[in-house]
Amino acid sequence: MRPAAYFCLSLMLLLPMGRTTSQEPIIIECPELIECSGMAVSPSDSSLVWAHNDSGHLARLYLLHRATGALRGMVQLEGVSNGDWEDICAVPIAGKNYLAIGDTGDNYRRRDRVQIHLLEEPITDAIDDEAAKSVPQVGNTVQKVRQVLTLDISFPGGSVDCEGLAYDGANKRFVLVTKEFLRCRIYAVPFQDAWLNALAAISESGNGLSDGDNRSSTQPGTLFPTVHAEHIQSLLVPLVTAADIRTEDQMLALCTYGPAYLLQPDGLRWKERSMQRIALPGRKQGESLAFAGSDELVISSEHPPAPLWNLRIAKPASQP
Repeated sequence: MRPAAYFCLSLMLLLPMGRTTSQEPIIIECPELIECSGMAVSPSDSSLVWAHNDSGHLARLYLLHRATGALRGMVQLEGVSNGDWEDICAVPIAGKNYLAIGDTGDNYRRRDRVQIHLLEEPITDAIDDEAAKSVPQVGNTVQKVRQVLTLDISFPGGSVDCEGLAYDGANKRFVLVTKEFLRCRIYAVPFQDAWLNALAAISESGNGLSDGDNRSSTQPGTLFPTVHAEHIQSLLVPLVTAADIRTEDQMLALCTYGPAYLLQPDGLRWKERSMQRIALPGRKQGESLAFAGSDELVISSEHPPAPLWNLRIAKPASQP
């Protein structure tokens, strides 16, 4: 092991270890979800969580009940492939709820651009909103969504393997986090209002949700020039596999194969010196994590049958 690796490992071991309340995992009732690589709690209904598989699987989202693991619906993204989907995040903005899927994995550093797929969140059965009744609801059949906007993203300095995607609502930007052996790098992509206008135009053209319709769709693809991500900071957190940002205070959570890490915001960056290490249940290839409210995390694993944990974050001893 190189000296830099020893130094990094030593610093990580010095961090205090926080805890989560222990529980047995719930087994997700979805035979298709065998390599859960990303999760996002529904911004419309916090009792539900969206999940997806890793690369090589269908371009499909699965809607799950957090308390039971029951499958509540499936959404197929038409005209989109699952090149290497690594994370998903909720994007509440402009009075609506959206989902963003990060096709950002690049284990061999071969991609000069990666993609973020943006779509309006399909309405769930739990929502009773007169204004939303024109949008088909998600049930236990496969719904097809054509209203997808694909954004091309490039990184300064060339290809990176990025497995964390989060939305920072306070600063109106996407945050992308790399997976590396000794550190992670954090990048930002400012959110553009023009993207929402483009999605609205796609919807008006008839490329919305359909049920059992096998007609070929008009995939809008990338309607904008490639967006260049900006490097914000680097952290001594190795092998980051997922990320999320808590809406209420912009706390950043980073998932690894071992513990998670929580970081408080510091302007447009995060405070590495006050980073909190959180013990997570043992799981095989844990690559998904999401905030659920102010004091819970939802995690899963890429090992089938897919488990699901709802974990309450214990406050540090210094907090009341």
